[in-house]
Parts: sequence; C-alpha cells; structure tokens
Amino acid sequence: GHSGEHILSGTVHRLFGYDNVGFHMGAADMTIDFSGELDRDDLRRVELEANRAVWRNVPIRTLLPGPDELAHMEYRSKKELTGQVRIVEIEGVDRCACCAPHAASTGEVGCIKVIDSMRHRGGTRLTLICGEQALLDYQLLHENNARVSAALSAKRLETGAAIERYAAEQEERKAE
Repeated sequence: GHSGEHILSGTVHRLFGYDNVGFHMGAADMTIDFSGELDRDDLRRVELEANRAVWRNVPIRTLLPGPDELAHMEYRSKKELTGQVRIVEIEGVDRCACCAPHAASTGEVGCIKVIDSMRHRGGTRLTLICGEQALLDYQLLHENNARVSAALSAKRLETGAAIERYAAEQEERKAE
C-alpha cells in the first residue's frame, strides 16, 4: 500500500513536477493530495507509468546517507529534516525521505488503480487502491457490469452507451 503511494507520487512528480502535499491511508484505500491539477488524460498516463514500474519489479531500497551524501542527493521531502535521514529509493521511479516500512520490490504492490479524482485546494485529490484491494474492486465492478449488460442486452464494454440510449428513450417517453 505505502509503496504504491511512493510509486504513484514519484511518477506524478517526475511527469508533472507536482508535490504530494497530503496523504491519508484508510483500511480499504488511500488518498493523496497533489499540488497541481491532473485531468483524465494525465491520470491515465500516471496510472499506466506507475503500473509499468510495478511490472518492472525493481528493488525498493532503504538508504541511510551521511550528511555530505544527503546534501548532494535529490529526493522528495515534505519538510526540512535534521539528523539521520532515511531515504526510500525506487530505481527509476522515486527517491523520498520516509520512515515507513516498504515492500522489497515494486512487483509486490501488484497493481495500482486510481478510483477517484477531485479538485482539492487548487490541486488534485486522488483515491487509490493497490494489490488485492484492486482485484476485489475489479471483481465487484465486473459482476455489477455483467448485471447491467444482461439487463440492457448490451455487450460488456458497451454498457455505458446502452444506458445513455436507455436514459434518452426514457426522457422522450416523459416528453410525450
């Protein structure tokens, strides 16, 4: 979960330069607030890049750099840090000051799925799920869509268009 947040935040930072300015981890999902706005196309790109980092299965390393090494290192941090700083590095993806436990490699994250996005304080708040939670969510969505598909006699990837047609027909009936 937390490793998935680093992968997504690192990807957003690399592609758009936005900072992670807020984070909350719930039982089923997590929210991340970014300092800039991300539209639907941006999110598709971020999600694909983040999952490609998962599929590459690169190591997640913990570094304990000395003060000189740290001074010359680029990394994400929410605040000025003093004393020994623990850096979590995901090869080609992210380097961030962090004290939380992490997976050994990105592949353990399984999958990263953004399930909601909203404007928040001049930026964007994303809700995401990872791994098993993402699979369970997909299974429920699939079952739900199968019911809609059957009710509308529509193919599974055409339920959106079918429900729009159905709603338009209902409006015409009301108008009559």
